[in-house]
Amino acid sequence: IWSGQKDFQPILQVNEIRLIGGAQAVAPGSERYRLVLSDGQHFQQGMLATQRNNIFDEGLKVHSIVRLEQFLCNTVQNRRVVIVLNLTLVQADVPARIGNPV
Repeated sequence: IWSGQKDFQPILQVNEIRLIGGAQAVAPGSERYRLVLSDGQHFQQGMLATQRNNIFDEGLKVHSIVRLEQFLCNTVQNRRVVIVLNLTLVQADVPARIGNPV
């Protein structure tokens, strides 16, 4: 993800979803979500762009498989973060974490 490779669309598992700042801290429809994404070997922190919050209506939940179609890699507060601009839900119902990411 961090290599800057063009047209790279990784398929990853969502291992954690967390609302940032609490539900009452933001205006309705502009909630921010932190994601932990994994390829089965490694994990990476991510932030979901607010314009893609509708992905939850499509069935996104913990352990779902997604394809990142558009994303940016940034350093925020000395941490690497993937900003997910667009993604596709590949499989919603996955019973458990895949692999043992570190």
